[in-house]
Amino acid sequence: EDIYNNKPLYKAYPFLKDIIVATDETMDLGEGSLSQDRSGIVITISAEMVKKYRNTAEEKTAIVHEIQHAIQDYEGFAQGGTPETAMRAMLDDIEQQRKKLRELATNASPEERDAIREVFATLQEAEDELFEGSARDRYIRAKILYRDLGGEQEARETEQRALARKWRPKGTDIPYSPTIHTDDAL
Repeated sequence: EDIYNNKPLYKAYPFLKDIIVATDETMDLGEGSLSQDRSGIVITISAEMVKKYRNTAEEKTAIVHEIQHAIQDYEGFAQGGTPETAMRAMLDDIEQQRKKLRELATNASPEERDAIREVFATLQEAEDELFEGSARDRYIRAKILYRDLGGEQEARETEQRALARKWRPKGTDIPYSPTIHTDDAL
C-alpha cells in the first residue's frame, strides 16, 4: 500500500495491501516475479529497474504486472509463468494429446488408426520443432510461448493501462488492447 497507492484495488483485494516488494540484483531490467513465503506474498523486481526508474510510472508498471498475477492466482484466472514453465506446459499438452489418441486407437477402425498415426506424426513434428536449432533458437521459442500465456497477456495489458493512465486526459478511459488472444485470456 505504501509503494503502490490504489484504494479501489485494496478495497476489492484487501490482502494485496500487505504485499512485500523486494529487489533482486540478478534480475534483468524489467524482470519481476511473484512468490509466497511465510511472511506473505512477495513481489520481486529488478534492482536495476528501481535504480533507473525510482518512484516513476515505469517502476510501478513492474509492480502492477506482478499484482495482476496475484489477482489471477486468487481468482483462478489464467496464469503467468516463465519461458521454462511455458515450454513444459506445451510438452505436457502434447503428451496429453498423445494419451487421448492412444485411448481412441484401442477401439478404432483401421482407417481411424491411420488418421491417428498421422496426428501422432504431427505431434512428434511439433515436439521436434521445439527442440531444433541452437540453444538460442530454443530459448526464443520458449519466450514466445511464455509471452502467449493468457496470464502474461493480461498482466502486460494491466501494466500498459496503468502506464497510460499517467498521460490520459481526465474523464477518459483506455480501451483494451486488441493484442490479447481472447481464447487464452479471461
